[in-house]
Amino acid sequence: MKLNEICEVYSGYALKSFNDVKDGLPVVKIGNIHTDGTLNLEECQYTSDVVSEKYYSQKDDIYIALSGATTGKIGKMDTAERYVINQRVGIVRKKSDNVPQEYIKYFLLRQTNRILQDAAGCAQPNISPKQIAEYIVPDTSEEKMVEICKILEKTKNIIDSRKAELIALDELIKARFVEMFGDQRTNPFEITKGTLKDVADIYLGLTHTPEYVDSGKPFLSVRDISSGVIDFSNCHYITEDEFYSLPKGARPREHDLLFCRVGTIGKPVIIPEGTPEFGTFVSVGFLRKKDNVLNTYLKAWMENDCFMEQVYQNVKGASQVNLNTGWLKEFEILMPSMEMQIEFDNFCKQVDKSKFINYIA
Repeated sequence: MKLNEICEVYSGYALKSFNDVKDGLPVVKIGNIHTDGTLNLEECQYTSDVVSEKYYSQKDDIYIALSGATTGKIGKMDTAERYVINQRVGIVRKKSDNVPQEYIKYFLLRQTNRILQDAAGCAQPNISPKQIAEYIVPDTSEEKMVEICKILEKTKNIIDSRKAELIALDELIKARFVEMFGDQRTNPFEITKGTLKDVADIYLGLTHTPEYVDSGKPFLSVRDISSGVIDFSNCHYITEDEFYSLPKGARPREHDLLFCRVGTIGKPVIIPEGTPEFGTFVSVGFLRKKDNVLNTYLKAWMENDCFMEQVYQNVKGASQVNLNTGWLKEFEILMPSMEMQIEFDNFCKQVDKSKFINYIA
């Protein structure tokens, strides 16, 4: 059965104004959609615009990112509280109770890579609700649908439990970072201050969309690194000839620090040894450290609250967060001694061992 036979599928509303304070109703934007089928409703902008009833949220709605580097990510509305759905967020709203909305959610989660592929072909990935509405949903009995959802939900709970343990270990590293180096803003240990350009060179990926092929050199976007690791499982590929014609800024190498510079800012990933050569979109930047800093320190600095405060100071009022390298290189960073950084690096390696044990468990 086609998706549009069981659900309404359409885009959100082109809002005219947003409020940085809690005035009006909260807005669901692309940035509020996670990649695991959930929504982040704690960090919403607000609007006072009055819109048609169909653009207000309903419990069990499913929302789809229709454009940008994370096109295809899915989030389900699990609350009856009222939100306004912004433009470029696709709304999937069930027409009846014959098909469980959880079944639709898991079906669409399975389609995220297909959606991104269907959206590709232009500088900015973009897909219409009409295209998604034509997707064929496997038809079976309602009883079977419920059974499938239960199995998938149990699987998801196990995965979420593992993720929670990994998050706890990441928080341990963050706490150790502050314990050793202090607050980056107040600098209680009077560590030498500098700017990012003092410790690393900054590069960006390719600004235009190359021609994709079935095999060749991997070409990564934000969605391929936003999980905290480099994921080659569903990335695009370009020919080797085109890869080697890419400028230096689109060809990172081992030990560089990748980061997302559009939408979900940060998410730093250190490229491990043995990683195959790859290129990146301009939405992915990377830092190449100098001799006075270690990557583990740079990564922890980028994950520190102080980093994001500097981001928001520069993008205040912007409709989409975009990490501009012109002011990124001027970000303040403490420059501790190499001995301190090595001590921190050793601690991070011990925590990584615990992560590996968690992973294979």
